[in-house]
Amino acid sequence: MCGNQNLKHGAGFLILVLVFFVPQKVFSQDDQDDAHAITISIPEVSLVAVRGPSGNSISLNPETPLEAGAFLPKEVASDSSLWLNYSNVKSESTHPSRKVYVKISSGTVPPGFVLKVKAGQPAGDQADHLGQSTGAVTLSNSDEAIVSSIATTYTGTGTGNGHQLTYTLETIPGQTHLIDMNTSGTIQVTYTIAD
Repeated sequence: MCGNQNLKHGAGFLILVLVFFVPQKVFSQDDQDDAHAITISIPEVSLVAVRGPSGNSISLNPETPLEAGAFLPKEVASDSSLWLNYSNVKSESTHPSRKVYVKISSGTVPPGFVLKVKAGQPAGDQADHLGQSTGAVTLSNSDEAIVSSIATTYTGTGTGNGHQLTYTLETIPGQTHLIDMNTSGTIQVTYTIAD
């Protein structure tokens, strides 16, 4: 009788195990794997900055002639301490490339002078992927392209990355009589990255 009772208890335990564990596997809605969607939204980016070793301001001061009868040379002052940095993420279909534009946004170049700026060839870790210089640009209050063919890229930050900027202050032949020391002042130059 004892053997039958153990058999009944063993069978009861087996049924109890089957009741609790098997239905979970049999009636479960989950499978061995699952999938879900991930949406990735890449933002449009167009940032530009001018950086130098001590900020982004420079001074162009012509040297005083040292001999009677001498005058200012054609190229009276220049500075190459500033660098143009930019970051750009664009749409290949709607914006295949962008440009960096430059203009005088405040102030005027003194009479008898012209102010030019040139972006150097790309430099830094990303140099092979950056835009191309358009050459020297005479600054005015109208936007002029200084760098073209900018795809999705970034220059890196600070000096030594992007495009070295060379500013040159030149006298205008035939207009040197207009030069007046009282017309000295500050000019604000603005860079914009756009299509």
